[in-house]
Amino acid sequence: MDNYIKILETWSGELEDLCYELYSMLMKENAEKRIQCFQFICEKIGEVDSDESVKVERYFAEGEVDSLKELYGKYVDEAINSVRRKVVSQKLSVHEFYALLWNTVFSDSLLTLEKERVFGLLWIVADNGIPYYELGTPLSMENDEYKRIIEENKKSSERISYILSIPLEQRTETSSLILKELSGKDEVTQAVLLAQAFAINSKREMKGFTQVIQALQEEREKK
Repeated sequence: MDNYIKILETWSGELEDLCYELYSMLMKENAEKRIQCFQFICEKIGEVDSDESVKVERYFAEGEVDSLKELYGKYVDEAINSVRRKVVSQKLSVHEFYALLWNTVFSDSLLTLEKERVFGLLWIVADNGIPYYELGTPLSMENDEYKRIIEENKKSSERISYILSIPLEQRTETSSLILKELSGKDEVTQAVLLAQAFAINSKREMKGFTQVIQALQEEREKK
């Protein structure tokens, strides 16, 4: 992977032009190595800092990326989401996610021209769902059980909703109050209360939820 690391550590210019360089490199690999390198790019492109010592040449003309976005942006978005849903439902590995994503977007797809495929790579690495993390099987339950848990924890649900309505200056203030309200409850109850808060506050800014979920995970790992 040294050649990929080298370009990520030195490039400067536009991300779409970097993606052309990376795509060109990927297409020189054999099929198995290509998937490994594709996964590596997706996992490292936002993590490796560049010293910007090497300028990548322009590949896209002005306005081309916007045109491709209009044509294929939603298509690639749906491909990523479909692959993610399948991988979760079938409990596939991280590597299987990238193999399936590559085949879906680049092997059997509407993206047939080189610039369309380079755009596909650009749209993938820019997606919030990339890199992919294996999170296990999500919790699901019947509506009756969900309602029962909400009813049994009505006061906590109301308090969390209230916390989210307070215009606190820092997200850590919001997240710490929510975390305190969830502390001591079992994982299922925590999940239900958070789901209820998401539903009630869907039109508000979800202040602190990332920190809350992260803190809950750290709390479980300590046990």
